[in-house]
This record gives sequence, C-alpha cells and structure tokens, in this order.
Amino acid sequence: MKRKPIFVYHALPGQEQINLQELIQLGLVNPIDLNKEPLEEQINQFFLDTQKKNRYTENVNRYHQNLSTQSIGALIQQVMNQSQ
Repeated sequence: MKRKPIFVYHALPGQEQINLQELIQLGLVNPIDLNKEPLEEQINQFFLDTQKKNRYTENVNRYHQNLSTQSIGALIQQVMNQSQ
C-alpha cells in the first residue's frame, strides 16, 4: 500500500512460494539471489537503474488501479447477495 520496493530472498514452502511467484510475475517484488552478488549490490542495482524503478512503479500503479475501493463489509455483502 505504501508503494515501496520490496526485496525477497526466500518464501516459506507451499502457498507462500505460490504467492511469491505471482508477485514476481506481476513485477511487484524484486527477487534477491543470495548465491549471486552481495545483497547490498543487488539492492543498489535496483535503485541505480532508472528503467527498473520506472517499470516497478508502473507495475505497482497498475496493481493499485485494480484494487477495489469498497470496504470489506460491502464486498462480503455483494458476494452474499450474488449467491442467493
């Protein structure tokens, strides 16, 4: 929600790995490979690369455009009304 870059080096097995793959595919997180360059270097590369930062910002903006502005209660009520 704060639109800050997210760097991930590991996910828990199962659903968290599935979630991470989805976030990577959407371009909403920056995967870190601890077997490559040092962590600091990988993070610095992101902040020094204007194209990467711009692409990340575009992806986050696109994601936020698809979020509902309705409250959780209103969404639940809508789903309940559809199932009747």
